[in-house]
Amino acid sequence: MFISQAIFKMKMQNNNITIKNLNNNPISSIFFGIPTYEAEDLIFFEAKGINQNTLFAERSSMIMNGFEMIIIYFNSPLLPHQTRTISVEYIYKDVLSYFVLVTFIS
Repeated sequence: MFISQAIFKMKMQNNNITIKNLNNNPISSIFFGIPTYEAEDLIFFEAKGINQNTLFAERSSMIMNGFEMIIIYFNSPLLPHQTRTISVEYIYKDVLSYFVLVTFIS
């Protein structure tokens, strides 16, 4: 007996990102990349600062090395040699997963 089933699900991811400014100029935004093959299935994206304050984020039409860039803007610039941690949560729709059951009867 062989049973195969494909199921479409939603996939949620959470990441914490720590950024250290090693430059001599302040940084007001960063790029966050999502794979272009998953970009059209992205239905939710939210970035939060250390105090759980929501940071403004927008999708750009910029593609770098197979990733679509999302720009995340800081509430205040990240000054030289400062470190900041942000959390990013995003959800994809229509993620395909497979279920296969194989039974051998002798």
